Amino acid sequence: SIQSRPIIRHDAQVWLDRARAAASRAAAANEEVTQLEEGRRYNPWSIGTANVGPGLRTGLESLEDAMFAVRALLLIIRNEAPESAPESAPGVHGADGLGVDGSDGLGVDGLGVQVRAAFAVVLEEIARCFDAYGQLIEAEAEGRVAGAEAYLTETLSNLRESEAFMAELVMAEVADVAESSDHKELWLLHGSILQAVHHIIATLDVGARARVRSDLEDAAAQSGLAAMLSRADLPPGLANLTERLRPDQGSDPQEPKA
Repeated sequence: SIQSRPIIRHDAQVWLDRARAAASRAAAANEEVTQLEEGRRYNPWSIGTANVGPGLRTGLESLEDAMFAVRALLLIIRNEAPESAPESAPGVHGADGLGVDGSDGLGVDGLGVQVRAAFAVVLEEIARCFDAYGQLIEAEAEGRVAGAEAYLTETLSNLRESEAFMAELVMAEVADVAESSDHKELWLLHGSILQAVHHIIATLDVGARARVRSDLEDAAAQSGLAAMLSRADLPPGLANLTERLRPDQGSDPQEPKA
């Protein structure tokens, strides 16, 4: 656990590989949604049914954006992390929660014991926020937004609190080494962590998602049946079919020829 020992390069590489795999799955899902939307355009039976494609696509795009911030953060951590950390290295937990030498000095990964423990909590809360956001996107497609939105609000609030606590520890830790040669490097690492968390919170924000959902609902309401049956968007054969299905204005439907 990173709460009890410094982060080494192998740890960060494993996390980075998992984040990349998750991003690949999100991209593949986005492509599937795009293909389904294309198929819907040429399916006359989709007329009058809810089109959940835009909501799924924009939700996946937000997840991919947030995942990019996570990958960028993990890449910095991997590049800064040591290959290994001896058991006696600074920053390794002792029984009292401080370093094994009785201090809370920087570990070989550039993180003090308390900051690293807070960072572990932040990572856990980020994972919960991704899960909650995914549940909200699924709930939107099924028309049950309220519960999922409340859960995302709660998880984002927990992440903000965890990030704020970590920021306080970072400020104290940086102040302790302000006169050392590691000051700039420490700001780079800690600043990158906090910046990534801020970006994730903004991308997965409940209010921002609600505005996107409202815009999509307005666009769907304005599209109308005429846009869905546009002959310019349909193959010739299907266009003729939809034209036959559309009654002439001001006249009775014609009887089929014998």
